[in-house]
Amino acid sequence: MLQEKYICEKQEDGSYLAQSEITLSELARLTGISLPISVHYHTLAGYIMEKEENIPQVGTLIESDNWILKIENVNNHSINLVRVIKNNEF
Repeated sequence: MLQEKYICEKQEDGSYLAQSEITLSELARLTGISLPISVHYHTLAGYIMEKEENIPQVGTLIESDNWILKIENVNNHSINLVRVIKNNEF
């Protein structure tokens, strides 16, 4: 398993870079973001794909309450890296 610092890492600007396979509960613990839980997904990538109904392109912004999710890296039709930004920092 990957070390925690590589799954979700706080950046100098206050945002977080998270790998898409992070669970929503782990993301909440590390960042404070609270995304809706569903039986259909349990990872950040699953949440994004459910919300967007497809694999978004790099640069896509997804708003959720006081947070912005920015797609940073997509490879081979899967989301790899997401920037998690508190809405007042954007």
